[in-house]
Amino acid sequence: MSTPIKELFSLPIEKNEIAFIYFGYSSIVFRAADKAIAVDMCQMALDSDDQIKALKNLDLQLNTHTHRDHFDVKTTSKIFEVSGAIVIADSQVARELKTKVPADKVKALTSTESLSIDSLEIAAVGGVHPGSITLFRMKWPDFSVFHGGDSGYIPLEDYSADLAFLPTGAPSPSCSPKNALKMTLDIKPKVVVTMHGNQDEMQKFKAMALEKMPDINVVIPRMKEPMKITL
Repeated sequence: MSTPIKELFSLPIEKNEIAFIYFGYSSIVFRAADKAIAVDMCQMALDSDDQIKALKNLDLQLNTHTHRDHFDVKTTSKIFEVSGAIVIADSQVARELKTKVPADKVKALTSTESLSIDSLEIAAVGGVHPGSITLFRMKWPDFSVFHGGDSGYIPLEDYSADLAFLPTGAPSPSCSPKNALKMTLDIKPKVVVTMHGNQDEMQKFKAMALEKMPDINVVIPRMKEPMKITL
């Protein structure tokens, strides 16, 4: 039986393309260059074992923080079991995984730290949210991707990216269309994919972004549907 995730992994991808699926909240699975990466996948995003099994070719799992719409131990450990995907995460997430995923497969990053895996460099950025939250900029030789969790605004001039997955609002107490716009003006991406917000908030952000940056491509994703963008 085909699933959206299986469709994602079967899509042909050119050097300047990224294919992704949005699962709600800040949950994204995307393929880029030589890596398949899942960010903030949790039980609220993956509602069946078939979806988890479809992630068998995943390379990396990233988790921004421990809130249940971004992380739960059971889902992350199950994804590891089927894929062996290394977990790169906020330090609190790493602590919760201590007995569930081998220690050498969990990398805790705190603000301003970075690590390299093959040609990919992952930099951690401390966000603004109730409790600890770590955002990620992923940089390959030819392009870069930023994921904003559901953080409020923080200065991001040092974390420019070609593609930014940015939160626009509900149900987060921290993010909003205005904060997403301020992030966009700092990051200066070619493409923004909206997330963690309702349709009105995403549309409001899009209008604001196009007013300030007319050449930007703002993508409002279709839920649980593979999409492909060109950078």
